[in-house]
Amino acid sequence: MMSAAERVALALPHGTVPLPAFLPDATHGVVRAVDSLDLEQCGVRAVVMNTFHLMQRPGSSAVAAVGGLHALSGWRRPIVTDSGGFQAYSLIRQNARYGHLTEKGLTFQPEGAARRFLLTPEKSIQLQVSSYGSDVVICLDDCTHVDEPPSR
Repeated sequence: MMSAAERVALALPHGTVPLPAFLPDATHGVVRAVDSLDLEQCGVRAVVMNTFHLMQRPGSSAVAAVGGLHALSGWRRPIVTDSGGFQAYSLIRQNARYGHLTEKGLTFQPEGAARRFLLTPEKSIQLQVSSYGSDVVICLDDCTHVDEPPSR
């Protein structure tokens, strides 16, 4: 067991997160069936939200208009935002009609979506930092399929 002196923590703008830490999934800006006060009372120190899903619902403009993810969710502690790359790549790999990958980034239109989205490395970071106000930003990942040859 680690002593208090051996513990590592991330000091972030919205609080400190001792490591290792469990971070509940708040994909669309909320942890389902649990509000932010309940999470705090349970000792949760940070949550993870997802750029791919937030771009679609409630939409990046809506998140920015209310002052970012902390204001939208009522969560006062740190927020980690995932880039959305894995979800976009997975969508495209499941069915090419949902989008494609180019040198510019990922263009995708999930089933039922009214419009196409373009997610570039720059846009992913810009959304996470400027629109969402994330404490920890994850860069846009390039996911390879398990069946891809190593030379790719």
